[in-house]
Amino acid sequence: MLCSRAQSFRQSGLRIFRPKQLIRFVACQRNIRKRFLFSGGTTSVSIVSCSCEGGSGTAFAFHGDCLGVILDSCYCESISGTVFDFSKARTCSLSFRGNYITYCDTVFDDGGLMSQCTLFGSFDESNYLANVGQSREGMTYRGRILCNCLRNFIEFNLPFQNDAPRGLPENWSVGPTARVQRETAFTGRSLSDVRSKSRSYFNSPIPITREGDVGDPFSGTVDRARITISNEVVTAAIIDSGIVWRPNALRATFILLIEDDEGEHRVFGDIYGDQVVREDKSGRVATIADSGGLLQLRIEGIKNSSGRASVTGTLQLWS
Repeated sequence: MLCSRAQSFRQSGLRIFRPKQLIRFVACQRNIRKRFLFSGGTTSVSIVSCSCEGGSGTAFAFHGDCLGVILDSCYCESISGTVFDFSKARTCSLSFRGNYITYCDTVFDDGGLMSQCTLFGSFDESNYLANVGQSREGMTYRGRILCNCLRNFIEFNLPFQNDAPRGLPENWSVGPTARVQRETAFTGRSLSDVRSKSRSYFNSPIPITREGDVGDPFSGTVDRARITISNEVVTAAIIDSGIVWRPNALRATFILLIEDDEGEHRVFGDIYGDQVVREDKSGRVATIADSGGLLQLRIEGIKNSSGRASVTGTLQLWS
């Protein structure tokens, strides 16, 4: 079924759509001689459960600006050319989700270093690439994803994989501005014995937070922690966190303002495993301990005969 506000005509065996807006293609079947080609400006287009099979050309080609395009749950098989071709596109905003692609040679092509396109959007892990590198009827289908355009800003997420091998899969070609990442788990004795998780970024600099506001702690609180201070002349402030105790792997940091009978004191430092490294000059002693499997931070030397001592600040994992 085709629901459209688009102009449609045929040229050299192609079905060319010159849409206006708000177009939805559902369960349209094409072959490589009658492929999908969007030209002349494309806005708010949904391509859902469509299919293209067989041949050496392009399944879905986009020329010019293609804004608000969704490719959802499409099926592509035995394409020795390109499935999604943006080599002649300009500015595009795109969403790829739930597409099944099998025995295809080039899955995605942004046109390379000389391409004039600018691409935004997402290509998530629900897109399934099957039979990558497999041969059928004398043809080896490489399943290539070519992301070398310097203005390809699509976020590509590779499927989660336990104990994924290091590096980018061979069928990916990625330029320095590409956003390609994968989450993986490191397991020990079995797949259920998850020891850690990692996020890998491929062939481009890792994003680092350089602007923003960490927030201002509410007076007398440490977020996600419980504070206990007894009413004594000299006592300790006990901060029970929600951070799991890992003496061989833990990396955390704390910044605290202690207010007691002697005034204000800044206490800050870093935690490495079961060790605390301090830089402040407050004279207060900071220790850590395992409290029921969670990290407990203890600040000694609090003067609290008045019962008004308080702790304000943050205790958090390194990000």
